[in-house]
Amino acid sequence: MSTFNGFQHINVTLLEQGNPMPFKMFWEWFRETWYSLRNDEYDPDNPEHIQAAMDVIAARALPIPQEALQFQVRIEGISRVGLAQFTRGRVGWAYVVTSQMPERIEHAVTVPKNIYQSEFGDRANQLAEMSQSLYDDMVDAGVPPQDCRYLTLHGQHTNLVCVVNFMALRGYFARRCENGLTDELNYIGRLIHRELRRAHLNEDGTDKIKGSGWSHLMTKLDAMGNDNVCLNVDKVFGNTGRAPSAGAHIPSSVNDENPADWKFDKSAWYLELQELPENLLFSGEKEMIKDWRTIGYEGRLRKVGFK
Repeated sequence: MSTFNGFQHINVTLLEQGNPMPFKMFWEWFRETWYSLRNDEYDPDNPEHIQAAMDVIAARALPIPQEALQFQVRIEGISRVGLAQFTRGRVGWAYVVTSQMPERIEHAVTVPKNIYQSEFGDRANQLAEMSQSLYDDMVDAGVPPQDCRYLTLHGQHTNLVCVVNFMALRGYFARRCENGLTDELNYIGRLIHRELRRAHLNEDGTDKIKGSGWSHLMTKLDAMGNDNVCLNVDKVFGNTGRAPSAGAHIPSSVNDENPADWKFDKSAWYLELQELPENLLFSGEKEMIKDWRTIGYEGRLRKVGFK
């Protein structure tokens, strides 16, 4: 039997890191729309060129070049639960996934941390062991793996390779890296973010290649509820404490007028966040976690309040 306590076994590799000079590419697309600019080569010291690239990012002018900036990503150890969420991103994505059909699977199951470390942990491990033992017995008896897979758990690991463009990736971060919306995919997004930083930025956050624009692009890979204001209207957890709520219409466990359905501090992601290395945290989260440990989860929510 092989079970894993939470998500931190997941590994992300960039197979293709993206254009090393996206601002140059943005300019070359942008200039094509102007007779007077078509022969102007990109100059990182030219404010007009930089402003055009910034307008591409801000969708003020010709946002399409963001779709030409593509990455190839390998993700190892994602659960089938996570896979079902991950592949809901259809526009700007393409996938191949390790199949459960043609050959015997390698047993590995994610158990969320809040279950693994609770009074339910032993029963969860027993369930995984029973499922895996039944699978092996059926395969050994000649039942095809394509049929045996129906008896595996949703937490069963798989691997995938995907290609995604920058505009689609921005949408992923907005939805999947919002703490009140997802957990496993939130963690994967942070790993992608870290690998892109390592590939394109210096340790101080500046561009490895002058004028590449990566330092600007990375600021766009953030959650919908960033460190300025929480916009998450989903009632499962609502505001989880990173930033003030945009108003009383944002649910939370301390909003008497619009309470969240579940308490976030009972979730697996609440535990995972507190164990993340600092290089996987977004702006405002270090202070948030510190407050969780001193004044408590709901104390943090009351502290940040409403905007």
